Amino acid sequence: MRYRGKSIIRYNLDIAGRQPEAFTAETVPHEVAHVVTEQLFGKVKPHGNEWRSVMAHFGIPEAERCHDFDLQDIPNRGQRRWTYSCDCQTHQLSTTRHYRILRGTQKYLCRNCGQQLSFVES
Repeated sequence: MRYRGKSIIRYNLDIAGRQPEAFTAETVPHEVAHVVTEQLFGKVKPHGNEWRSVMAHFGIPEAERCHDFDLQDIPNRGQRRWTYSCDCQTHQLSTTRHYRILRGTQKYLCRNCGQQLSFVES
């Protein structure tokens, strides 16, 4: 994240407090690699080859773009969730992602079936 031209890293301290070892080993280098990648390569795909090469340099050659932390009982920080669906399931997208879709600047695909997500009117 950028704020006034500077890179800012924000962490979810609820997750860090519940799973500190995994959080420190996975999330901290993941986020730092984004800053290093931007400094080295400029604006590139967030989890592209450049980011993966930085992660490999950090000693994490099989870097994943998503975590698998248990988020059950983690407090929602007030961001509304919007229901989207595909052929195989429903998804809860954040307000940020929902508005990116509405503006037409982003499309999201299901990781399971590969279909583009569609908004479910409530």
